[in-house]
Amino acid sequence: PGPDLVTDELLQFFLENFGLTTRETIVAMGAHTFGVADRKQSGFHGPHGWVDGSSGGHRTFDNRYYYMLVGGSKFTDPMWKKLDDAPHWNKRVLDNSDMVLELNNGTGGTSTVVPIPDQFQWVRENFGSDPFELIMLNSDIALARDLSGRIDPEAGGRVRSCDFKESEGSKPRCPRTPVGVIDTLLEFKLNNTLWLVEFERVLNKFFDYGHDTPLASSDCDITSNFYE
Repeated sequence: PGPDLVTDELLQFFLENFGLTTRETIVAMGAHTFGVADRKQSGFHGPHGWVDGSSGGHRTFDNRYYYMLVGGSKFTDPMWKKLDDAPHWNKRVLDNSDMVLELNNGTGGTSTVVPIPDQFQWVRENFGSDPFELIMLNSDIALARDLSGRIDPEAGGRVRSCDFKESEGSKPRCPRTPVGVIDTLLEFKLNNTLWLVEFERVLNKFFDYGHDTPLASSDCDITSNFYE
Protein backbone atom coordinates (compact mmCIF):
# COMPACT_ATOMS: atom_id res chain seq x y z
CA PRO A 1 0.00 0.00 0.00
CA GLY A 2 0.97 3.64 -0.18
CA PRO A 3 2.79 5.14 2.80
CA ASP A 4 0.09 7.64 3.78
CA LEU A 5 -3.12 5.64 4.07
CA VAL A 6 -5.40 6.19 7.05
CA THR A 7 -7.09 3.23 8.74
CA ASP A 8 -10.14 2.96 6.51
CA GLU A 9 -8.06 3.42 3.35
CA LEU A 10 -5.58 0.77 4.43
CA LEU A 11 -8.29 -1.79 5.15
CA GLN A 12 -10.09 -0.93 1.90
CA PHE A 13 -6.87 -1.29 -0.13
CA PHE A 14 -6.27 -4.85 1.02
CA LEU A 15 -9.94 -5.77 0.69
CA GLU A 16 -10.29 -4.47 -2.88
CA ASN A 17 -6.91 -5.68 -4.17
CA PHE A 18 -6.53 -9.01 -2.35
CA GLY A 19 -9.84 -9.82 -0.71
CA LEU A 20 -8.38 -9.56 2.82
CA THR A 21 -10.48 -9.04 5.92
CA THR A 22 -9.50 -6.55 8.62
CA ARG A 23 -7.83 -9.31 10.63
CA GLU A 24 -5.96 -10.60 7.59
CA THR A 25 -4.76 -7.08 6.79
CA ILE A 26 -3.33 -6.76 10.30
CA VAL A 27 -1.63 -10.13 9.80
CA ALA A 28 -0.14 -9.06 6.46
CA MET A 29 1.25 -5.80 7.82
CA GLY A 30 3.33 -7.82 10.28
CA ALA A 31 5.62 -8.69 7.36
CA HIS A 32 7.32 -5.36 8.06
CA THR A 33 9.27 -7.21 10.73
CA PHE A 34 11.66 -7.94 7.81
CA GLY A 35 11.44 -4.55 6.12
CA VAL A 36 13.98 -1.78 5.59
CA ALA A 37 13.65 1.55 3.77
CA ASP A 38 16.24 3.01 1.40
CA ARG A 39 16.16 6.78 1.04
CA LYS A 40 17.70 6.50 -2.44
CA GLN A 41 14.68 4.51 -3.62
CA SER A 42 11.73 5.91 -1.71
CA GLY A 43 12.84 8.99 0.18
CA PHE A 44 12.24 7.19 3.49
CA HIS A 45 15.24 6.48 5.70
CA GLY A 46 15.10 3.23 7.64
CA PRO A 47 18.24 1.10 7.22
CA HIS A 48 17.39 -0.71 10.46
CA GLY A 49 13.78 -1.16 9.49
CA TRP A 50 10.61 -1.33 11.53
CA VAL A 51 11.81 -3.57 14.37
CA ASP A 52 15.07 -4.23 16.18
CA GLY A 53 17.04 -6.63 14.01
CA SER A 54 20.38 -5.92 15.65
CA SER A 55 20.73 -9.13 17.66
CA GLY A 56 23.79 -10.80 16.22
CA GLY A 57 23.20 -8.92 12.98
CA HIS A 58 20.28 -11.24 12.15
CA ARG A 59 16.59 -10.63 11.51
CA THR A 60 13.96 -13.05 12.75
CA PHE A 61 10.57 -13.41 11.09
CA ASP A 62 8.40 -13.01 14.16
CA ASN A 63 5.71 -10.87 15.75
CA ARG A 64 7.88 -7.99 17.01
CA TYR A 65 6.14 -5.56 14.65
CA TYR A 66 3.11 -5.62 16.97
CA TYR A 67 5.27 -4.78 20.00
CA MET A 68 6.04 -1.50 18.23
CA LEU A 69 2.39 -0.44 18.02
CA VAL A 70 0.50 -1.59 21.11
CA GLY A 71 1.13 -1.93 24.84
CA GLY A 72 -0.38 -4.30 27.35
CA SER A 73 0.59 -7.75 28.54
CA LYS A 74 -2.85 -9.42 28.70
CA PHE A 75 -6.23 -9.04 27.05
CA THR A 76 -7.88 -7.85 30.25
CA ASP A 77 -5.62 -4.78 30.45
CA PRO A 78 -7.59 -1.53 30.24
CA MET A 79 -7.47 0.39 26.98
CA TRP A 80 -5.33 3.18 28.46
CA LYS A 81 -2.61 0.63 29.21
CA LYS A 82 -2.74 -0.79 25.68
CA LEU A 83 -2.21 2.74 24.38
CA ASP A 84 0.13 4.29 26.95
CA ASP A 85 2.45 1.29 27.35
CA ALA A 86 3.22 1.16 23.63
CA PRO A 87 6.58 2.56 22.51
CA HIS A 88 6.54 6.25 21.68
CA TRP A 89 7.06 7.42 18.09
CA ASN A 90 8.40 10.86 17.20
CA LYS A 91 7.69 12.66 13.94
CA ARG A 92 10.30 13.61 11.36
CA VAL A 93 10.30 15.22 7.93
CA LEU A 94 13.16 14.16 5.66
CA ASP A 95 14.67 16.80 3.41
CA ASN A 96 15.25 14.99 0.11
CA SER A 97 16.21 18.04 -1.93
CA ASP A 98 19.53 16.38 -2.71
CA MET A 99 17.95 13.10 -3.86
CA VAL A 100 16.91 12.05 -7.37
CA LEU A 101 15.64 8.78 -8.82
CA GLU A 102 16.76 7.60 -12.26
CA LEU A 103 13.99 5.77 -14.11
CA ASN A 104 14.78 3.51 -17.06
CA ASN A 105 12.46 4.35 -19.95
CA GLY A 106 12.96 0.91 -21.48
CA THR A 107 13.61 2.29 -24.96
CA GLY A 108 16.99 2.98 -26.45
CA GLY A 109 18.70 2.89 -23.08
CA THR A 110 17.30 6.29 -22.13
CA SER A 111 16.34 7.26 -18.61
CA THR A 112 14.45 10.02 -16.83
CA VAL A 113 15.70 11.69 -13.68
CA VAL A 114 12.97 12.72 -11.24
CA PRO A 115 13.38 14.41 -7.87
CA ILE A 116 12.52 12.43 -4.76
CA PRO A 117 10.04 14.44 -2.66
CA ASP A 118 10.47 15.22 1.01
CA GLN A 119 8.94 12.46 3.14
CA PHE A 120 7.37 12.23 6.58
CA GLN A 121 8.01 9.25 8.84
CA TRP A 122 7.75 8.24 12.48
CA VAL A 123 10.96 7.35 14.35
CA ARG A 124 12.05 6.03 17.71
CA GLU A 125 15.51 5.44 19.08
CA ASN A 126 16.53 1.90 19.93
CA PHE A 127 18.81 2.33 22.93
CA GLY A 128 21.79 0.11 23.58
CA SER A 129 25.54 -0.06 23.11
CA ASP A 130 25.02 0.92 19.45
CA PRO A 131 21.84 3.03 19.36
CA PHE A 132 19.94 3.48 16.11
CA GLU A 133 16.52 4.53 14.90
CA LEU A 134 13.55 2.42 13.92
CA ILE A 135 10.81 3.71 11.63
CA MET A 136 7.09 3.55 10.99
CA LEU A 137 5.15 5.10 8.12
CA ASN A 138 1.69 6.61 8.39
CA SER A 139 0.15 3.42 7.00
CA ASP A 140 1.73 1.47 9.89
CA ILE A 141 0.68 3.95 12.55
CA ALA A 142 -2.83 3.77 11.05
CA LEU A 143 -3.24 0.33 12.63
CA ALA A 144 -3.10 1.91 16.08
CA ARG A 145 -4.09 5.55 15.52
CA ASP A 146 -6.82 7.14 13.44
CA LEU A 147 -5.04 9.72 11.26
CA SER A 148 -8.15 10.64 9.26
CA GLY A 149 -7.99 14.31 8.27
CA ARG A 150 -4.58 14.68 9.92
CA ILE A 151 -2.22 13.80 7.03
CA ASP A 152 -1.09 16.73 4.87
CA PRO A 153 -0.37 15.37 1.37
CA GLU A 154 1.17 18.71 0.35
CA ALA A 155 3.81 18.36 3.06
CA GLY A 156 5.08 14.85 2.35
CA GLY A 157 2.36 13.27 4.48
CA ARG A 158 3.14 15.26 7.61
CA VAL A 159 0.90 14.78 10.65
CA ARG A 160 0.69 18.09 12.50
CA SER A 161 -2.26 18.08 14.86
CA CYS A 162 -1.57 15.08 17.12
CA ASP A 163 1.18 12.80 18.46
CA PHE A 164 1.40 9.04 18.89
CA LYS A 165 1.41 9.38 22.68
CA GLU A 166 0.58 12.37 24.82
CA SER A 167 3.25 13.75 27.13
CA GLU A 168 4.13 17.07 28.74
CA GLY A 169 4.52 19.69 26.05
CA SER A 170 3.25 17.43 23.27
CA LYS A 171 0.20 17.70 21.08
CA PRO A 172 -2.85 15.59 22.01
CA ARG A 173 -2.62 11.88 21.34
CA CYS A 174 -4.01 10.88 17.96
CA PRO A 175 -7.34 9.05 18.38
CA ARG A 176 -7.05 5.29 18.66
CA THR A 177 -8.37 2.93 16.04
CA PRO A 178 -11.43 0.73 16.82
CA VAL A 179 -11.22 -1.57 19.85
CA GLY A 180 -11.26 -4.67 17.61
CA VAL A 181 -8.17 -3.49 15.73
CA ILE A 182 -6.26 -2.63 18.92
CA ASP A 183 -7.16 -5.98 20.46
CA THR A 184 -6.05 -7.86 17.34
CA LEU A 185 -2.68 -6.10 17.47
CA LEU A 186 -2.36 -7.21 21.09
CA GLU A 187 -3.45 -10.75 20.24
CA PHE A 188 -0.60 -11.15 17.76
CA LYS A 189 1.84 -9.40 20.09
CA LEU A 190 1.11 -12.00 22.77
CA ASN A 191 1.15 -15.07 20.50
CA ASN A 192 3.92 -15.43 17.91
CA THR A 193 2.82 -18.96 16.92
CA LEU A 194 -0.70 -17.74 16.18
CA TRP A 195 0.63 -14.94 13.97
CA LEU A 196 2.92 -17.31 12.02
CA VAL A 197 0.09 -19.76 11.41
CA GLU A 198 -2.24 -17.01 10.22
CA PHE A 199 0.48 -15.32 8.15
CA GLU A 200 1.07 -18.58 6.26
CA ARG A 201 -2.63 -18.75 5.42
CA VAL A 202 -2.77 -15.08 4.37
CA LEU A 203 0.34 -15.43 2.23
CA ASN A 204 -1.24 -18.34 0.38
CA LYS A 205 -4.34 -16.20 -0.07
CA PHE A 206 -2.15 -13.53 -1.70
CA PHE A 207 -0.74 -16.12 -4.10
CA ASP A 208 -4.16 -17.60 -4.87
CA TYR A 209 -5.94 -14.28 -5.47
CA GLY A 210 -7.04 -13.92 -9.08
CA HIS A 211 -6.16 -17.51 -10.02
CA ASP A 212 -8.60 -20.31 -10.77
CA THR A 213 -6.33 -23.02 -9.37
CA PRO A 214 -5.37 -22.51 -5.69
CA LEU A 215 -1.78 -22.82 -4.60
CA ALA A 216 -1.26 -25.94 -2.47
CA SER A 217 -0.69 -24.86 1.12
CA SER A 218 2.40 -27.06 1.28
CA ASP A 219 4.00 -24.82 -1.37
CA CYS A 220 4.16 -22.02 1.18
CA ASP A 221 4.98 -23.58 4.52
CA ILE A 222 6.26 -21.18 7.18
CA THR A 223 5.36 -22.76 10.49
CA SER A 224 6.97 -26.17 9.89
CA ASN A 225 10.32 -24.43 9.41
CA PHE A 226 9.97 -22.99 12.89
CA TYR A 227 8.45 -25.85 14.84
CA GLU A 228 9.35 -29.18 13.24
